[in-house]
Parts: sequence; C-alpha cells; structure tokens
Amino acid sequence: MSIQDEYTEKVKGHFRPLLAAHGQSFKAVDWGSKEGQTLRFSVLVQLLEQARTVHNQEPLGTSILDVGCGLGHFRDYLDVLGFHGTYKGIDILPEMVSEAKRRHPNSKFDCYNLFQERTLPGSFDYVMASGIFFCGDEKGMHEAISILFENCNQGLAFNSLSAWCEEKDEGEFYACPVKTIEFCRTLTPWLALKHDYMPNDFTIFMYKEKNS
Repeated sequence: MSIQDEYTEKVKGHFRPLLAAHGQSFKAVDWGSKEGQTLRFSVLVQLLEQARTVHNQEPLGTSILDVGCGLGHFRDYLDVLGFHGTYKGIDILPEMVSEAKRRHPNSKFDCYNLFQERTLPGSFDYVMASGIFFCGDEKGMHEAISILFENCNQGLAFNSLSAWCEEKDEGEFYACPVKTIEFCRTLTPWLALKHDYMPNDFTIFMYKEKNS
C-alpha cells in the first residue's frame, strides 16, 4: 500500500465513526467547537481580499474550491457572507460528500482524491483547505500544498495545527510554522503566515502574484 493510500484509509477510518455518531455537527468533522471551526473559516476568507486589491474583482463573486469540504460547513459560512460566486467542495470520504449534497442541493460536491488525480477538478481562482492535514505528516502536507498551489489561478489558503502549541493530542500532526512557510517560499515569494488567532493553529496565504 502506498503512502497516499495509507493516508486515505486513515482519514476514512477516522471520520466514518464520527459521522455516524454526530451527524451534521461540527463534531462529525472533528472540530473541538463550532466557534473554533468558524474562526478558522473567518481567517481563510481573508485571502479573498486579493480579489479586490489586485484584480479589482468583487471578492464574494469569485470561484472557490473547498478541499476537504466534509459536510459543507464552509459553504454555510460563505452563504452567511453573501457569497455569490462559483463554489465546489471535494472530499475523499463518499459519505461526507453525500451528506454535503443533501445539505446543499444547489452546490457542487464531489468525491475526489487529490493524491491520485494530481490536479484540481476544474479551474478555480482560490483554493481553501481547513483542517485537512492533522491525519497526515510533513511530507504529505508539502505534497498537497504543491498540487493545490500549482493548479489554482490566484491563491491558496490553508490551516494546520501548530507545533508551537504547548498541549498536543496524541496521534495528530502538528506542523512547524517556520518549516511550512519555508517550504511555501520555494513555490512563491508572495505569501503570509498568520499565527495570531489561536495558540494551536496557523494559516498560510499563498499568492500567484504580489498582493498589493
């Protein structure tokens, strides 16, 4: 079994029992609280300001790919903001995708394995990934970042548990913010690191061109 297959099976084995136990709750996608999930979403969407400052576009009218979409909770958040652009969610767990489609029948969700396909399922201005790395490792994280950034049109935003936090849960991957930003710099000089919203989490923004 390849490393990618091992990761896929680990993710499925982790989330299937949670989905069965918690239904549509944030607990089904293993967030500690609804507030924490929403706070991470609020940081991710700051990436959309590039649409206004660089491309003179309406940020809420752009195209977004939600990687590791789970139940479509990020789609809920975008709806609250008044998002009217193009949205698509992908996840490697079929059960999650089915539930996301049921919750949002007018949005597009697909079961999709990024490591197998090595590209994105279409053309998207911005790619956003929340909470997709904690079941993996540094090598897999870097590989996914490379695929996502190479195939987006304008920018990528992702978050991760931070190795800087003092209390860590066993069995979860905590990425080093410095090592992660150094890797991202090999892909683009236009990026930003945010570690100011939670002590155990960080977000990185990566841009195709200067954000000013």
